[in-house]
Amino acid sequence: GELWEYRYLMIYVIKRDVVVRYKQTVFGLSWAAINPLITMVVFSFVFGSLLRVDTQGVPYPLFSLTALVPWTMFAKGLTNSATSIHSNSNIITKIYFPRIIAPVSAFANSFIDFVVSLIVLLLMIVGYLVLAPGLIGMVPDGASAEMVEAASHVRVFGPGPIVLVMIPLFSMIVILSGLGLGFWFSALQVRMRDINYIIPFVLQIGQYLTPIAYSSSIIARFSQHDGNLWQFLYGLNPLVTAIGGFRWAFYNLPFPDTPSVIASVLSCLVIFVTGIYFFRYSEAKFVDYL
Repeated sequence: GELWEYRYLMIYVIKRDVVVRYKQTVFGLSWAAINPLITMVVFSFVFGSLLRVDTQGVPYPLFSLTALVPWTMFAKGLTNSATSIHSNSNIITKIYFPRIIAPVSAFANSFIDFVVSLIVLLLMIVGYLVLAPGLIGMVPDGASAEMVEAASHVRVFGPGPIVLVMIPLFSMIVILSGLGLGFWFSALQVRMRDINYIIPFVLQIGQYLTPIAYSSSIIARFSQHDGNLWQFLYGLNPLVTAIGGFRWAFYNLPFPDTPSVIASVLSCLVIFVTGIYFFRYSEAKFVDYL
């Protein structure tokens, strides 16, 4: 209710942050896509060329960028929202407005970057289809029968029109998870400035616990006896299902396993709901600490 009542203020804050962030830059909003693109190049060299990670027939640049786009939204959104209360302390201590606007507006900026990066990803996919269609579905020499079988099913937008519905749903998992953690960390950061040092550490570990550079299918291979249990535990990271869903929607790779989907959805909802409650509980004392 309050968010809707103060929607014009929230829109103003979002616009202000975007203008300030890209003011007097040469490339402007293009910087939103440059970060994941540079990471994609590094990952393609290390994991694609040197380590030859199995991508199930998808060219490694596309495979990694498809994961980096939602991950970057999550990481940027969490970082921005976690410091949003302290960043807006001058306003918060002078006038009243729903404090939750601060982390929501901060995360909204990362969503704008996400849309720009998603457009770049779509252009790359079209580029591969036009210039190098033979690379999609190709496997290296000596590939296992399992890899060949998986690659044979690779089709760009293979699942069909349903991807238009599923991509927003998978994006919502990323948004709700990032916002939920943002609520937690922004409320904690008011009292504990250590959060500024904890978040980069959490994101660094999270990047390797999330199937960005590799496929989540390796979890099933390493846990053949207790596969469902390990997939459920791994799926407690909501981005596991979100990224797996993106790769399914774009390239027809296997849909995330049911245990992972259940764990990710439950984890996402718990993080988001508890984050809101904790933020609401803490906001009354924000001014005292600012």
